[in-house]
Amino acid sequence: MLKQRAALESFSCRTANGIEQDFQAKIFMMVLSAALTFPIAEKIKTENSVKKKRLKYDQQLNRTSALREIKTNLISIFIKRMKQNVLDAMDKLLLTATLCIRPNRKFYRIKSVKRRKSTNYKPM
Repeated sequence: MLKQRAALESFSCRTANGIEQDFQAKIFMMVLSAALTFPIAEKIKTENSVKKKRLKYDQQLNRTSALREIKTNLISIFIKRMKQNVLDAMDKLLLTATLCIRPNRKFYRIKSVKRRKSTNYKPM
């Protein structure tokens, strides 16, 4: 799950030092995302128990969208010193970004061989 969400296999450089730095930055983003979204995930769990009769399925936090929001707002959080405003807005946004937990839902993946991507054109 971490490898897919943080794109741990795609690096933005070729040197060993750059790859290590890129890897550590991605792990830092995942840890920061987990720390910031834990209270929101707990709040969603408590709301599930209150809304049990009204909702067909339980809800959970969409962690992929949470990681995306934290990545886009990271500069505002650390550099611009707008921590509280950004964190409050992100909390409101992530409370609405939920997914349904559907029981007994399994789909088998069709495994295919992936072609190796060129390192000339990498997303930043």
